[in-house]
Amino acid sequence: MIYTENLYNAVILENSSSIRMLRVITGYSSGSFIERVLNDCPNVSIELYIGMALQGISKIDHLRYINLSKQNNVKIFYVHKLPNVHQKIIEITGENRKKTTYVGSANFSENGFEKQSEILTTIAEDLEDVFKVVRQQCLSCVDKEVFCYIPLVNSQISEEIVKDREIDHRNVRMKNLLNCDEYLKIPILRKTWRKGVAINAKEPYLDLVGTAYSQFFQGEKEYVVNFRDKKVLIEKYGDFGKRLRFKNIDLREVIRKSLAIQNDEITFKEVENLWILIEKNMLNYRYDMEIIVNIDGSDEYFTLD
Repeated sequence: MIYTENLYNAVILENSSSIRMLRVITGYSSGSFIERVLNDCPNVSIELYIGMALQGISKIDHLRYINLSKQNNVKIFYVHKLPNVHQKIIEITGENRKKTTYVGSANFSENGFEKQSEILTTIAEDLEDVFKVVRQQCLSCVDKEVFCYIPLVNSQISEEIVKDREIDHRNVRMKNLLNCDEYLKIPILRKTWRKGVAINAKEPYLDLVGTAYSQFFQGEKEYVVNFRDKKVLIEKYGDFGKRLRFKNIDLREVIRKSLAIQNDEITFKEVENLWILIEKNMLNYRYDMEIIVNIDGSDEYFTLD
């Protein structure tokens, strides 16, 4: 059967209750699309291979892929060895292990399934050998070696713009906490905190409990930090100065915009790998601030712009 319209409806929604496994090879995808499929298919497991990852993965998508991969039913891989993989294969395993395989032009993304004119058709052939070949070219998105190969970019990768474009993957901007002069790494939320506190409070703040704030901030209550080409005034307040507020920016809105969060309330799941990093340069007493992604206690991180 050939499909040229309403691909998401025809392939995903009409089978949503019976899908048990989705194995996908695609040029491009997005974290929001995977989240949508997981929401629409309550019993599904997903194994996704992103074939054009060497062209770049957006920082937001990479963070979402990492968070999704913490679930037992999601595995996401990046092709990190040439040649790039531009195949589009969707293998659905339903009840009673019955398999249906689609091939065509549609990437496993909002663009591929809804916004562009694409085609998918079912085939009878077993493509297990194709999956095996692609798997040998891949790294898991949670593998620390990813940063050696895959460019992490600030904006969403456009399927039309980057097609067949080569990127020097050596330009990945990774940093190391060990190279900081003196720094304070502050969580945005903690798992045990209730709703409506810290970044979600009416007047957003950062909770400094559990950090070495008393040694880092000495004497003054107010400090000027450099953040994204802007000078931001921060203030310690509360019992023993355990809270930090930002007087001339709305930090919650900055984070929501950076992560493309739609809801007003930011959840722990959305920011569990995100931290506010304030670095103090002892030579000129300069304070610099960044929003960083730092995973599993590693010394390496990248900035979220």
